[in-house]
Amino acid sequence: MGRYRAMVIGSVLVVAMATCISACSSGEALTLTGDEMAREPCPTTTSIPVETLDELSTDECDPLGSSLEFPDGEQIAIGGGTGSTTAGEDSYTYGYVNVGTLGIVATRYIDGCRDQEVWGSDAAIAKVRDAFGPALGAC
Repeated sequence: MGRYRAMVIGSVLVVAMATCISACSSGEALTLTGDEMAREPCPTTTSIPVETLDELSTDECDPLGSSLEFPDGEQIAIGGGTGSTTAGEDSYTYGYVNVGTLGIVATRYIDGCRDQEVWGSDAAIAKVRDAFGPALGAC
């Protein structure tokens, strides 16, 4: 368990810092306490509508390999740390931050953070905003 925890910490911090370096100027990094650390991966994968992220429990397992489904049908696979992709006819950027036991925060926006939408638990969103600012480090 100790080795797994160290690998998760490393990937969360490295990915979060890389995102911040390329996407925001605050220089902050997302850090998780021991109680907030991701659990073992869930035994099965599924498609998770982003509208349900505020009630998604990640206390028992981490939904690695599952997909986030956005209201327009676009999907993005969940890995450790963060991820994003640009797609769709309106050139939306879709992204997420895996905040361990606090859950997943997903966002969708058009260039320059226009029309940004955010989904996730209040605690997870607050943690990401504290680290990266109001735009979640996306812009």
